[in-house]
Amino acid sequence: MRTAEGVRDLVIEHVDGTVSVRYKVNTATAQRILKAHKAGTAVPDAERAIRERQYRNALLKDCADTVAATETATP
Repeated sequence: MRTAEGVRDLVIEHVDGTVSVRYKVNTATAQRILKAHKAGTAVPDAERAIRERQYRNALLKDCADTVAATETATP
């Protein structure tokens, strides 16, 4: 997402002319990527920061869920 080439790598162009994001991401992130692809640019820094914050929060939640599951497990 840092370069136009990176954005192109994230997008699949279908035979019928439609485009989609190669990986599973939330709707807002997909729209950011497709908007940048259409413009032929990289995703702006501010919008990339949003995605990075979302990813970091998801990792923290996953870690917290794992700890909670193992701490509450009974032998």
